[in-house]
Amino acid sequence: MSKPRKLGLDDAYGVETPEDNVRLYAEWASTYEDDFVTAYGYVLHIRVVERLAKALTDRDAPVLDIGCGTGIGGLALRELGFQAVDGADISRSMLDMAAAKRLADGTPAYRNLHQADLTIEPRLPYMEYAGLMSAGTFTHGHLGADSLELVWQLARPGGVAAIAVNASHYESEGFAAAFAAGEAAGVIGVIDTVETAIYERPPPDLEPGNELAIIVTCRVN
Repeated sequence: MSKPRKLGLDDAYGVETPEDNVRLYAEWASTYEDDFVTAYGYVLHIRVVERLAKALTDRDAPVLDIGCGTGIGGLALRELGFQAVDGADISRSMLDMAAAKRLADGTPAYRNLHQADLTIEPRLPYMEYAGLMSAGTFTHGHLGADSLELVWQLARPGGVAAIAVNASHYESEGFAAAFAAGEAAGVIGVIDTVETAIYERPPPDLEPGNELAIIVTCRVN
């Protein structure tokens, strides 16, 4: 019997529809952290959490981890002291992994987990969250710049968002323009924009630009 094919970045970047995402991560969920996070020293979620924590000092305020995957972002939020962390992801298989994430004392990392497709109107609490974070969701084949309009609706007035976008298509796929348009319309106010490494040990065959992300931290009006 042949071994199952090892999944990787080419598979993630090759998805085109929400259904593709569901199928991929149903297959990948159980090995995702070994195949991707550990193998390449994935650190983007930590950098996003650090940016959010700098701008949002109230650790009791509710935070939503958008595209939470297996829950590494939520765990990082809790380890920095955030107490009320929810997660949302399109993949039920990934959410099952996130539900198993625990702090050292056995407390679940997440308060609530939601299965949601952010390419359409999501069934999520509107104007609920003082903090929003996303690491790795706004990337090839996942969420496009047009989904940001839905994301802003999830924040309380004055809430803070830290959103990471793959640097290779930050400009070309309309993200830079979307953030600028949101600011011009008074929907958001950009606090800062930083470039950061996604990995400590980038995959050797990674195309130039895909090793970096742009993190935009903004206040939602």
